[in-house]
Amino acid sequence: MNTLKFESGVTNIDLKMLNNGLYFFKIKEISNTGSQRQGVFKILKH
Repeated sequence: MNTLKFESGVTNIDLKMLNNGLYFFKIKEISNTGSQRQGVFKILKH
């Protein structure tokens, strides 16, 4: 099983988004094969 490291950072923050409970996280996946995948996830705060 591959060992994965996750680097998370919050991007695209503004007060209107924060007040609406919208948070954007950029997660970069680094596997031991050297391949990289990067995605932006929208997380809804309930």
